[in-house]
Amino acid sequence: MKQQLSAFFEKERLSLWGVAPMTPDLLSSPERLRRARLCLDGGAAAPEGGFCVRSLLVICVPYFAGYPENFSAYAAAPDYHAYCAGLFSRLEPVLRELRPRASFAFFADKSPFRETLAAERAGLGSCGENHLFLTKDYSSFVFLGEAVSDLSPEDWGLPPRTAPELCLHCGACRRACPGYYEGENFVCLSALTQKKGTLTEEEKDRLRRLGSVWGCDVCQRVCPVTKNAAARGTLETPLAYFRRDRIERLDYRALAALDDEAFARRAFAWRKRETVLRNLEILYGPDEREKEETPC
Repeated sequence: MKQQLSAFFEKERLSLWGVAPMTPDLLSSPERLRRARLCLDGGAAAPEGGFCVRSLLVICVPYFAGYPENFSAYAAAPDYHAYCAGLFSRLEPVLRELRPRASFAFFADKSPFRETLAAERAGLGSCGENHLFLTKDYSSFVFLGEAVSDLSPEDWGLPPRTAPELCLHCGACRRACPGYYEGENFVCLSALTQKKGTLTEEEKDRLRRLGSVWGCDVCQRVCPVTKNAAARGTLETPLAYFRRDRIERLDYRALAALDDEAFARRAFAWRKRETVLRNLEILYGPDEREKEETPC
């Protein structure tokens, strides 16, 4: 099985993948587990048509292809959920041919499982002080997906891997972070750009200082793991999906050029067009919108 999987992932140009045993502490959402008709091995019986999860095949998807001008790098290309859906559609028949009696389910993002912890258990990297998953070659510029199965960890035929300790605990991310505390609660500026509704004047000022229409890459930029990967020439993704149909500057004109279908394929679509427009108006004002939308 190892040989066939290696061939599949080599063809997909994915180098970081591995298997983690399912343990109770990997479960993050019992409700999502139930809705997916899954259960934990040794726990309650699986719902009809489902199975008990014994292992997770975790996949790192590198996405970095340069920093866009005024928003987060992960949102420059079309949304990664579509990439993962395509990847899983190609992976599933391979797995079912290799293990016709086994059961599989696939997740990316809206998963019942703690994806970063599972990736660490699979030996793919480790969590940094900025709470992002770090890999040696791609730093934290990776998405995570997983194929879960009733196969035992040993059934995959992969040797166990030890997670590398990549974070230097140098404090660079903490010193550079533009986030702030509201009482005991820490507010990430990325979350602030995604907050719906009207922002307070203080929040608007913070957004202007950040200068980002969507998301925040500050802690990733300053991380030594990122700098080392860039120096080695491994940071940028080998995946064509994240190199095409990119937006390098998110402004009124770029937003207006996205019809509803194209907008829905972007990472910022989940907070609706109004949230992005609000951020643009905070950063650039309504006058700039009128200039961009007025024909020459």
